[in-house]
Formats: sequence, structure tokens, C-alpha cells
Amino acid sequence: MIHHHSLTEKGMPRYISPFRFYSVVDRLIHQYFNWIGDQVVSRGLKYTQIREKEKEKKDGNEAKLHRFHALHLHSYPERRKKK
Repeated sequence: MIHHHSLTEKGMPRYISPFRFYSVVDRLIHQYFNWIGDQVVSRGLKYTQIREKEKEKKDGNEAKLHRFHALHLHSYPERRKKK
């Protein structure tokens, strides 16, 4: 059993070498982040594809709206002037 003061002095239990401990943790962290990276990338690709489709739809609608407004805004005063 390790006494409390020996832990705080060394900062770590004596029986695990810090280097081995860190290398194991490091590898786990790398694997974890690689996995997360893959998840994020695949999700991100799906997300951007969806966003692009939505944007195309939105741009199309906006273009229609702009044309509609342009027609009505420009033609309406002219019609009123002619009368």
C-alpha cells in the first residue's frame, strides 16, 4: 500500500513508470481523436452536402422572389404613371 505522502512527493505511484503511462495514454488519446476526426469528417461531409442542397433551393427561391419583386416594384409605378 502506498502512503499518501509518497504519492504527492513523486506525483505518481512508483510502480508505473511515467513514460510508459504517458505513452499508453498518448496512444489512446490519438486513437480517440482519430476516431472522432473520422466521425466529424464523415458527418461534416454529409452536413455540407445537405447545406449545399438547401442553399441551392434557397438561392432558387430567392432568385424567384427577387424577380417577382423586381417585376412588381418596377412595373407597378410605371403603370400608375401611365393612367
